[in-house]
Amino acid sequence: AYIPYKNRQICRPLLDFYPGEIQQYARDNKICFMQDSSNLNQRFDRNFLRYQVIEKIQKRFPSFLKMYVAQKSWK
Repeated sequence: AYIPYKNRQICRPLLDFYPGEIQQYARDNKICFMQDSSNLNQRFDRNFLRYQVIEKIQKRFPSFLKMYVAQKSWK
């Protein structure tokens, strides 16, 4: 289920960053980056979308994701 940027119990301050940006920051600052193995399992809808659908859209329309995220933040 989708967890918003902030709710009563959880704050997700890194949602504004692409995973590659976070990984690069970790490399630059010698921070050990760890990935939850469930993030690679495409049986989960979120991962199927991430690796099969969004990846293809991003390749064809490079600015799509930034425009989509910007639009969502206006609400």
